[in-house]
Amino acid sequence: MTFCAGSGSEFRLRTAWLVALFTTFTNIAANAVDIDTYREVLKAGDDVALARLLARDDGKPPLASGGETVLHLATSHNHADNRPRLIEVLLAAGVPVDARDGSGNTPLHWAAGFGCVPCVPVLLSGGADPDARRFDGGTPLHRAAPETAPLLLAAGADPLARDGDGRVPLHTAYRGVDGLLVAGVDARDNYGLTPLHHAALSGNLDQVDWLLANGANPALESTAVYAYSEDAPGDAWHSTHDFDVGMRAYDIARWQHRRTRFNTSRYTAVLERLDRVTPRRGWFSR
Repeated sequence: MTFCAGSGSEFRLRTAWLVALFTTFTNIAANAVDIDTYREVLKAGDDVALARLLARDDGKPPLASGGETVLHLATSHNHADNRPRLIEVLLAAGVPVDARDGSGNTPLHWAAGFGCVPCVPVLLSGGADPDARRFDGGTPLHRAAPETAPLLLAAGADPLARDGDGRVPLHTAYRGVDGLLVAGVDARDNYGLTPLHHAALSGNLDQVDWLLANGANPALESTAVYAYSEDAPGDAWHSTHDFDVGMRAYDIARWQHRRTRFNTSRYTAVLERLDRVTPRRGWFSR
């Protein structure tokens, strides 16, 4: 059997490529096993076992599949009640306090969003930036639970910070936090949408009522086309919708109600509330 010139080199190259591929998959599998070990220790709240794992890995634990560090995971509600102690152990081992996951979230974003009240001051005392930006420009305050937002504000987090869409934290709040009102109850994002528009979009009746009680103007209209996307089974055939210029919170609530009226009553109460307070545009039109 004869080989053409260069076939030995090609064979060696292919062999090296296969070895590299095998090594990569082996490392990925090993990493998955290692991160699962960390997850189990976090769930158990075993700070002693956590310290041992960190010592074994020289303070450089593996990342999870979404790029999150063990410090991110320690803030999750899936883990033990003594999350602050776990966070202290991780910070003492040198795990970066402002590490980013695949979306640019820091552990403080996670702690604020999960509503881990005792986690927030531990991270802040460890040097966490209260105004750290996600890749979309959002700060921890943009996704903070009502319980953690006051802690961030007390630490100097900026209630006027705007994300990539021009939203201040009041736009994305899902329950009333008085400290966020400094931005103005009718603050506009890049599309002219107010916090009331966003509360209507999410079907959040409590937030609609709170905003109205604080003077939100239901007659305000959007000023630019807004491409709305939602990851939901009901949107499988139409996952993106363009809201035209001139949309009021009522119009958005009506669209959501019509879209979901055969499978949920989620938007009914919001639509009814806004219907009562939104001025009519004409005798025969809403």
